[in-house]
Amino acid sequence: MELFTKRLLIREMTADDWQAVQRIVEDFIHSDVAVYDCAPPVDELPLRQWIAKMDQMLFAVLPRDTGELIGYICFHGDSENYDMGYCFHSDSHRNGYALESCGALLRHMAETRGIGRFSAGTALENRSSARLLERLGFVLDGTETLSLHKDSEGKDISFTGGNFSYTPHPGKTD
Repeated sequence: MELFTKRLLIREMTADDWQAVQRIVEDFIHSDVAVYDCAPPVDELPLRQWIAKMDQMLFAVLPRDTGELIGYICFHGDSENYDMGYCFHSDSHRNGYALESCGALLRHMAETRGIGRFSAGTALENRSSARLLERLGFVLDGTETLSLHKDSEGKDISFTGGNFSYTPHPGKTD
């Protein structure tokens, strides 16, 4: 599957993309929002296995002018609901790439796979991610206190996680 937007190519990820994904994951691990999520592995074999395990639900995002993989979007779920996740290298932030690619892929998944509901979660403290979901049309359904990591003293690092949902509207092109 290849999906083109005005500026981007979105395609299924392959195991051969592992080095580009590794670069994105390492960038994420060193970011200030890393405490809000669990990153994929960074070593070659586990990363290749993670990519293969996603089974056509992991998509690479590349600007058409450079062809460099700058982010990925993934889905998991069943015929009722698919949960969306995404990660973009910090060098590509604030360019609208996440909004453009996630929006196009949500529409594509709804139209071609008949998906009627999507969900996504993010830390409300991660305002950029929460704003992205809102701009895509996701609605905050609820919150929960989460902890995915511990601090240097072994104490939980807690945050408020937002649970968002999105129902596509047939024929809507934004």
